[in-house]
Amino acid sequence: MAEGMTQDQIIDSERMFTGSSKTNNDFFEENGYYVYKNICDPKDYVRPVPTQGGLINYWGNKLNQFNYESLECQVEGSLACYGHPQYRQNILRFD
Repeated sequence: MAEGMTQDQIIDSERMFTGSSKTNNDFFEENGYYVYKNICDPKDYVRPVPTQGGLINYWGNKLNQFNYESLECQVEGSLACYGHPQYRQNILRFD
């Protein structure tokens, strides 16, 4: 929540400023989204599927920087993988 603003003040502010920021893109203004095409190669995001189950939680930017637990709590026998370096290094930024 914005510092010093109540929930009602935030809602009023959102209502007051809705539509006030123009993007100079008619498609976005009409639909509320824009599709970027061909901004990355999908092959950069494909990796072999691991055969073991469990939980892999990468804590660094290198393939050997992870913690492994043999039990994945949501779906027994499945594999959950968080923060894989391949995807972390390819995060798109529009600064």
